[in-house]
Amino acid sequence: MDGDSSTIRAMLQQEESGYSMDQQKASTNIGSPFHAGNNHYGSSNNNNLNLVNRKKMIEWYHQIAEFCNFSNETVEIATSHLDRFVILNHNHGPSSKSKVNLDDQSNFQLVAMTAFYTAVKIYENEVMDPALLSSLSQGAYSANQFEVMEYQILSTLKWRVNPPTSLAFVRQFIHIVPTNLITTTNRHNSSINQIQDLPKAIENTIFELSKLQTELSIGDNRLRTTNKSMIAFASFMNALESVSCLDRQTIKRVGDYLSKITSIDWCSKQFMDAQYLLYTNLNKNMGRDNITMMTDDSRTNTKTSSSSQNNKSNNDDRMDIDTESTLYSRDSPRSVHANTV
Repeated sequence: MDGDSSTIRAMLQQEESGYSMDQQKASTNIGSPFHAGNNHYGSSNNNNLNLVNRKKMIEWYHQIAEFCNFSNETVEIATSHLDRFVILNHNHGPSSKSKVNLDDQSNFQLVAMTAFYTAVKIYENEVMDPALLSSLSQGAYSANQFEVMEYQILSTLKWRVNPPTSLAFVRQFIHIVPTNLITTTNRHNSSINQIQDLPKAIENTIFELSKLQTELSIGDNRLRTTNKSMIAFASFMNALESVSCLDRQTIKRVGDYLSKITSIDWCSKQFMDAQYLLYTNLNKNMGRDNITMMTDDSRTNTKTSSSSQNNKSNNDDRMDIDTESTLYSRDSPRSVHANTV
């Protein structure tokens, strides 16, 4: 377990040293990550348009990933490349020769496609040829344009292309919770001591619910500046709250323990806002309108965040999840041509 704790701390240090969206947004005077409409995303003039374009390109990422059987973590990494480039590019002065005009939708699409191309090259077994990208763009860009833009993105990012993903954090959380923190109702074996000792179906449900929330967070503009460690932590706690065999005290102990390990305050407004947004996305994806979450009194005596307070149930502490049911299914592949922007 000490090894797992050390791994998480190393990942957190890596995130803070070069991949923290909190640090990069601060340098551009970006506001709260939960008010996307007020944030600058590459431009102070066409912010809303750029956010729409971002969402469309991430949808395109998912289409390509599904069609080519790429990992959704590759989509998350590509999005990290894109978002960090947009912020750092915005830092360049208006007269800088290296600055890309992202108000131009064609330029934005070129950057987005190249960010995905770069992530696939690094993390997937199959490499996308620049000529294929040119074909996917329906001839809008040449192979050479992608290669030139790739170098510009890598230079701007200072070759930081290995961000810790939210799912990587979730994998560590599955294994880090120590003995004596996990207790269950009599529905399952009372001798269970760790999350990985839970019945396999329950462990898988915790992982899959966490994974689905992290995947849905990628395209949510409101969460784009939230660190992956916080998204993972919030997703993981939502998943625990959704499993009926874990009682409230157990969930609180796990939350307190992970908060200590990660130095992320799970009682903070920022955390509970993120948790609420992830819950909302999950419910929408599963076709549910009811949203019930663990009340703040169960974790601390601090005041409930304003964005969550009106949507919490006083009668039920956890979302009603059927752990035996299929969690989600993807639509059949759609056209993968990059004509979305």
